[in-house]
Amino acid sequence: MSKKIETQSKQDNHFDFSSFQGFVNPTTTPTPDLLFDKIMQYLKESELKVLLYIIRRTYGFKKKSDNISLSQLVDGIQTKEGKVLDRGTGLSISAVKRALRSLKDKNLIDAVRNTDPKKGNLPTTYSLKMNDTPRPANGPRVGSLTDQGLAHQGATQQTVKQQTDSVVRRLMNLKISKDKANELAQRFSDEYITNKFELLDWKQTGGSVGRPIKDPAGWLIRAIENDYKPPKGSKSTAEGKVEKKEAERRKVGSLELNDAARESERNLRSKLAEDYRSVDEDLSVWEIALRRLQLKFSRQFYDTWLKDTSLVNVEEGVANIGAGNDLAREQLIKSANDEVEAVLSNLFDEKIEVRFEVL
Repeated sequence: MSKKIETQSKQDNHFDFSSFQGFVNPTTTPTPDLLFDKIMQYLKESELKVLLYIIRRTYGFKKKSDNISLSQLVDGIQTKEGKVLDRGTGLSISAVKRALRSLKDKNLIDAVRNTDPKKGNLPTTYSLKMNDTPRPANGPRVGSLTDQGLAHQGATQQTVKQQTDSVVRRLMNLKISKDKANELAQRFSDEYITNKFELLDWKQTGGSVGRPIKDPAGWLIRAIENDYKPPKGSKSTAEGKVEKKEAERRKVGSLELNDAARESERNLRSKLAEDYRSVDEDLSVWEIALRRLQLKFSRQFYDTWLKDTSLVNVEEGVANIGAGNDLAREQLIKSANDEVEAVLSNLFDEKIEVRFEVL
């Protein structure tokens, strides 16, 4: 591995706090105030990290739920070109699993396992546990997580309040009632509503070849509540960036392999499960391990000996790794044993002994 590639790898996998100069013009991920005010102090660090990652992947992209794989929770998302979109929680596999179980037991998240007859197991759909009970007209905010407010609703944060008030005034200037303007400002982020204003401006200034808008106020309310989007190639700058990043996430998150590769992967997992009692969740760990091992070896060594290996099973602290032939097995024992043990021990949060065998 060249020094340039090695340096880039370190940059991609470590945040350099020594050169950090502060946050710049922060964008926001709406987060319930109740989490900060009354829940956070009762969560373990691992639980808080996992919960915040789920919030980022959902409300950070204006979604109520998202499909998130175990590998993404651990190491984050990286494009095929090597661009890091996020770094995950940085926790071990075991810590993430324990945190997910605890968050579900505490009724903080919902999780739906997904499977497909052709593709096998798919990433789990995660969402915050939400209570849609309306907030009383008077008195403090209690009960509903929705009513506990998204980030822009924090009454104690003057700057955020001013931004929200500005959005409310802009909505009212369009002849939207004060009550409706306040409702929209509570349900949606300032940036999101501003994007819909940009879309309205584009529609009214000749950007659209459709019928003219006779009721701008009514059209804007529908655009906000139903998430209207401009035609392809005519998005606002802010909305375009959000959608481009979301498209990259979906592409990586779904692990877009061609149908033949997916079928081959499914058949291999079925055979390993049948012949070696392999657990599908353990097999997924190997995807994360390979990404980390790719940074520790030359590209030639990785592509020749490691790339096509499989994690057969993990039993009683011993991981059996399948190689394609005797020569590959010998090379892995000679040159990769210690590194593989270190990576798997870190992922499983316990000492793992590695044994290589020929499948």
